[in-house]
Amino acid sequence: EEIMEAGGWEVDARESDDPHFKVNVMFQAHFSHLPLPISDYVLDTKSALDQSVRILQAMIDVAAEEGWLTPVLNCTMLLQMLSQGMWNTDSPILCLPHVNETVAEKLAASKNDHLPKLVTLAQSDFSQALHTIKRSGGLAHKKAAAVAKVLSSLPQVTMDVSIQDRVLRKNSPAEISKLGVTVAVARSKFKRNANAFCPRFPKVKQEGWYVIAGRKDANELLALKRLTFQKKANLSVKLDIPLSEGETSSHNIKPFEVYLISDCYLGLDKKKQNLGGQSQEK
Repeated sequence: EEIMEAGGWEVDARESDDPHFKVNVMFQAHFSHLPLPISDYVLDTKSALDQSVRILQAMIDVAAEEGWLTPVLNCTMLLQMLSQGMWNTDSPILCLPHVNETVAEKLAASKNDHLPKLVTLAQSDFSQALHTIKRSGGLAHKKAAAVAKVLSSLPQVTMDVSIQDRVLRKNSPAEISKLGVTVAVARSKFKRNANAFCPRFPKVKQEGWYVIAGRKDANELLALKRLTFQKKANLSVKLDIPLSEGETSSHNIKPFEVYLISDCYLGLDKKKQNLGGQSQEK
C-alpha cells in the first residue's frame, strides 16, 4: 500500500512468497525512498542492487544481439534508476543532496530545475550557481554550497556525429554493406578514475556510457558500444551502420538516431536525430 501511495507499480500480495515479488518490492521501495520493515531486507536490497547491474548489462547484450532498440533503452533507463534510487519520472535534480520535492518545486517555479543547465552554470560560474540555488531553492548557504559542489563534479558531455559517405564493402557480395559513422564525445571536469555520484547505491560506482545508433520508431538497433571516461576526456567511437537494400550512402539511408546514454545518471543523456538528413541534438 505504501508503494502504491508513493506512485509505484501495483503488486499482488498473494505472490509474497515468490522471490521475484520480494525483489520487485525492494526495488520500488529503493526508488521511492521508503523504509524497509526489517534489517534483513536492507541487506537483501544491497545484494540485489549489486547483482542487478550485471544482469541488466547481460540483458543489454542479448537485446543488442537481436537488434532490439527499445529493450536496450529501457535497460539503460533502469540502470539509471537503480544507481540513483529514483523513478525515471522524478525530476533529475532530486539526485542532488538536500534537494527534496519541495526544493525541486521551488527550482522548477523559477525555471532552474534543468540538470544539464545547472551543471553548466556550476562549472562556469560557481558563485552564480550558489546564488541561484539559494535564491530559487530556498536553501541555506551550507546546503546550497553542497548542491553546487556536486553539480560542479557531474559530467557535462558533448557529442558530435560525422558520417562517412563511402560505403564499407567486404569481399563477399553476400555480406551486408555498412556505412561508417564516427561519434566524438567529450566530458568536462575530467578526473582520471573518478567515481560516479550515486549516494543511494550501496557500492562505489564508476561512470559508464553507451553510444547507441538505431531507429526508435521501428525498434531497430543498428550499433552499440560502451565507453568510459576513466582514462581520458575525449573519446572517438566508430560505428558500422548496416545498409538495407537500395541504400548506398548517407544521402539515401533511412533516418536514424544516435544516443549517448549514461548508465548511472538521469537527465544527462544526449541524442542526435534525423541523421542521414538534418541532425538535431537534444
